[in-house]
Amino acid sequence: MGLFGKKNKEAEPETPWQPAVADDANWHLWAEKGFESARDSDLPHAVTYWLGAIDRYDEDTTKLLDKLRKDIFDTVIAKMQEGAVQGQLIPSHMIAEVDAEAVVKHGDKWRPLLSTEVFYHVKENLDSQPGPETVTYTFIAGAYSILGYLRFVSDIKEAAEKCGEVERLGKQASQLCYGFKGNRYEGTVKPKMGGTFCYIINTLFTNLAILLERKVATLSHERIEAIKERRTNDRVDLLEHLSNALQLTMSAGTSGRLKQKKRVREVLNELNAYIDLLVGDAAPVETKEEA
Repeated sequence: MGLFGKKNKEAEPETPWQPAVADDANWHLWAEKGFESARDSDLPHAVTYWLGAIDRYDEDTTKLLDKLRKDIFDTVIAKMQEGAVQGQLIPSHMIAEVDAEAVVKHGDKWRPLLSTEVFYHVKENLDSQPGPETVTYTFIAGAYSILGYLRFVSDIKEAAEKCGEVERLGKQASQLCYGFKGNRYEGTVKPKMGGTFCYIINTLFTNLAILLERKVATLSHERIEAIKERRTNDRVDLLEHLSNALQLTMSAGTSGRLKQKKRVREVLNELNAYIDLLVGDAAPVETKEEA
């Protein structure tokens, strides 16, 4: 169920992917190609097209920008719901890339953020899911959208609050899964498996919420505002440590006791490294390609 596993270089295509639209094409053509890709379940390339649309948006009115944001949101929700029924995850963490670019280009005109709006949609609709599989995949899609939000977040206090919200929703998701009785539900995720998996994912946000809250308690208001200003300006992507922490959390949840303790320590190390980068106590780690 992971989304952030590293790709095998041997499996990568020899010819790099190129957008199927001219570089100087109007923004709405880029946007439409994004919707076409999303309908074909190719969200990564859809995001690339939407980024192109945002870069090229040159309208005097924000009305069309609002419509673009709403149409992207509706498309992502539709694919998320389709994936939940089919037992498939969508890479909802990537939607934050659209948010980050739009905020740089258009500031507060791009509100609310797609990544948080997707999560709140999940929060409002989780208890209406018909079985443990759709509960599990819907919750994870919402949780991953907040992981995406955390990649570019500027306000450390808001980051802690969002993690707390995911933590509470994760508990609800586990309880919903365990509440389904028997094996009469469609899909491969049965009640116990769904409840366990939601719990495992939830521990990541529990740990991160605790660490962020502890860090916030050590920071002055002036320092928090300075962090916010720096992060608003640089928008460095902090995915690496979040991805590592997620993979280690999943490993810890399925490991024996001794290995589990080691994995938990590694998770905390990754989360602390993420926080150090967020507050500016460490330099960003360059991602090196595997030989």
